[in-house]
Amino acid sequence: MGSKYQDLSNEEIVTLIQTTGDTSLLNILYKRFYKKVYGKCLSMTKNASDSQDLTQDIWLKVSTNIFNFKGASSFATWLHRITLNHCLDFMRVNRYDLGEDSLKYHYLKADDSQESMEAKQSRELQLELIIKSLEEVDEERRELLVMKYFDNLGIEEIGEKLNLKSSAVKMRLQRARNTLKKRMMNSNNNMSSTDIPKFDF
Repeated sequence: MGSKYQDLSNEEIVTLIQTTGDTSLLNILYKRFYKKVYGKCLSMTKNASDSQDLTQDIWLKVSTNIFNFKGASSFATWLHRITLNHCLDFMRVNRYDLGEDSLKYHYLKADDSQESMEAKQSRELQLELIIKSLEEVDEERRELLVMKYFDNLGIEEIGEKLNLKSSAVKMRLQRARNTLKKRMMNSNNNMSSTDIPKFDF
């Protein structure tokens, strides 16, 4: 691959792929973003093996959808959206065990040695509903919730990443949590507001 392409922007490379059909140019983007995609997968699944498989699946999805990229957002944002949604879908389908270290909902902290099988299955179904509902939240609020409850970032850390004051982060998180609660209730008509777990800062 000619070195002349290495200095092109991400969007210029995508345009070149779309106009020439040369998908081998994806290797440039792969080298630029592999660590970021893998890192996001790992931060969400906490499993290196699954993250490696997910990363490969995501790049396969990128290669098959690259011609649908319209440039409405940057390539990095488009790729991030694909990565986030793919990981959430994987975790929902596989009823992924997030553990209390990564998602601090009160019912995820139960003592497995003392709870009944019925209670455990109920928690698993609730977890599946949370992840499914996250997929239906708008991108900005979904990312806030993921950073807080999957990546375990503190308020100040989130503020640094988004260039926001702590007070603004807290306000946006509150709105994001309220949106998620509504989505969960809409997805399950038998669930009331009292069934939704409280979120800790």
